[in-house]
Amino acid sequence: MNTILLCGRRNRATWFGAALLLSIAAGGCAGSRDEKLANLIDLGEYARAGERAVSELGAEKTYRVRRLNQAQQLLCADGRPEEAEPYAFEAFEILRTRGMNADQTVITLGPDKTCKGEPFEQAMTYSYTAINQLMLGKWDQARAASASSLFLLKEFQDAEKPANAPSLDHEAIAVAAVMKEQSGNAAWLDNGYQPVETNFSLGYALHGLASLALNRTDEAADNFRKASVYNPGFTATAQSLLAGRDNTVFIIDYGRGPEKQAYGHHDCFARFVPRTPSADEPATIAVNEALAGRFPLVQDLNALATDYRWTSLDDVRLARAILGDALVAGGAAAVGYGVSNDNTAATIGGGIAVAAGALQIVNAHADTTQDESLPQRVYMAPVNISRADSRVEITIGGQQGGRIVLTDVDPPGAGQKMRVHYVRLAPGGGSWQSSGRTLYANDQTKAPVAGDDLPYILGGRCVRTPTQDVLERYRAAGWLRDLSLEDLKNLYREEGIDIDSDHGGLHVLEGGASLVAPRAGTAGYARLFGQEHPPYRPRSRRVAALAEQVSAVLAARGPASERVSSR
Repeated sequence: MNTILLCGRRNRATWFGAALLLSIAAGGCAGSRDEKLANLIDLGEYARAGERAVSELGAEKTYRVRRLNQAQQLLCADGRPEEAEPYAFEAFEILRTRGMNADQTVITLGPDKTCKGEPFEQAMTYSYTAINQLMLGKWDQARAASASSLFLLKEFQDAEKPANAPSLDHEAIAVAAVMKEQSGNAAWLDNGYQPVETNFSLGYALHGLASLALNRTDEAADNFRKASVYNPGFTATAQSLLAGRDNTVFIIDYGRGPEKQAYGHHDCFARFVPRTPSADEPATIAVNEALAGRFPLVQDLNALATDYRWTSLDDVRLARAILGDALVAGGAAAVGYGVSNDNTAATIGGGIAVAAGALQIVNAHADTTQDESLPQRVYMAPVNISRADSRVEITIGGQQGGRIVLTDVDPPGAGQKMRVHYVRLAPGGGSWQSSGRTLYANDQTKAPVAGDDLPYILGGRCVRTPTQDVLERYRAAGWLRDLSLEDLKNLYREEGIDIDSDHGGLHVLEGGASLVAPRAGTAGYARLFGQEHPPYRPRSRRVAALAEQVSAVLAARGPASERVSSR
């Protein structure tokens, strides 16, 4: 009987141990990663990436700010700032009003359970909201958003180490926190720091740019000076902007932002590891094949992500993990004692302590969820565009995907002080980045394109919205003379193509239902119109029949390049 009882006790002890291991193994916050989104971004497929971010918003609550930033950033990268604007406004309002600490350097959930992101992610979200408004020429709103990115940071160093000592990291802060708590200062992490001025050079640069557009020259100069203090390489760019010689500014993203990883005791800490290496190489800009300038980067996100002032201190949970270890050890001993001595109370009490300790350890695991859309670096490049349909070439060293050629770039319109373009280079982008051609006529340019005398849905290369002027061009080439404008519009409607709204979505050239052209001077425009797309496949009988008739005539006429000279 004693032997059987002992085996039962051993089995019970083994069960408790197994339960502990399972509770630890099953727990932890490994973080969710949207690898599909990251891959689309790497390839420069910003339309599909933006649509994916938007589609995920319906079910997203905890990480909604990150999804909103992805939506606004990627739609802007695709050249669709009007569509990005609602997401920009919502992200701004969430960050501005919901559960934000005075210094804004905590990632923990606000009252509505919305995760605000790492401090540098918050600053970048504000920055992309500012960029969205700059693209739209809404200078006041851009100024407000960029100002919001300049929040105070937490500085522990003055109190905890000599000025010339190595920078603190999260482990050092955690050890200091444990020591403070043991000495009775349990609130040290919340009040043991000093709020200090931000070193976010991009925020100062964007604030200065918006101020300059508003003719607030002194304010612009002050912000440019701050940007130059924290990034001396920006000084020449600031001087060029203040000189007022340039009418166009390119804000350029390159590379993949650093990757968030868990490490340390029970993986309770988080750190950011570079994916695209930091480098000092400038962005070289040529306008119509003439050198316009070389511009140093304005922000390196690798540097921000490795500075504890720019990362959340929520992962400083080593104290909880240490407490968890102690509870597990003590609880396990109590369980062993209770099982060996048939002491039910000790067994249950020990089991509770083990579970509590395991929960502490599990909760100490760092959350590695991050915003996959952020770049590694950002440039700001002011240039002068003097004529319509200009060709702009951007090159960043010899980096893979570090070159893009933008076509059909116009100077600012009448009454506009400047025009701002946001360009994201794709490390894994295709030949479209450097093609330097416009292969499909669209609403962003009036310049001729080979084959633009016939709609794309009928075998041509015109994806302009149907208007009377567009129809007259077709008629002048001998096409569609028996169709009215309403007849032409009905062809599109029968194909399920939206010609009655300004909402973009996937373009017809990509298999979508939109004719809305991305803005010229963006990667979205270069990708969509700078490469060949498969011929259109009609859905309706009427369009299919017309396309067959056109095809027979085209075969007799010869290639499209003989009808209209290509650029």
